Amino acid sequence: MLASALDYLRGFDPSAVQRHIQGCTTALLAGLAELGITSTTSANPAHHGASVCFESPNAAEVTGRLAERRVLVWNGRGCVRISTHGYNALSDVEACLAARRSLRAIL
Repeated sequence: MLASALDYLRGFDPSAVQRHIQGCTTALLAGLAELGITSTTSANPAHHGASVCFESPNAAEVTGRLAERRVLVWNGRGCVRISTHGYNALSDVEACLAARRSLRAIL
């Protein structure tokens, strides 16, 4: 099964996947900034990967509320981490931002 998965992934240009993920991450960072949420992730695409983090004293609650809206993120050490991957689209980023926008009262 792993061999089949690796064969499938070889069909994608790694540079194109990297550009796509960085585009999603850059859009996510910009959207969070518009919401007034400061990210601990560098805005410079040369210095970030697929994950965006922001601190929140209510990280566990934010994570739970986002999950209720079918947005799965990670919570740990007072941070919320959002990760995009090659299968995500900009519409997924917008859905994440819309869900976060609905929780504006929760930092």
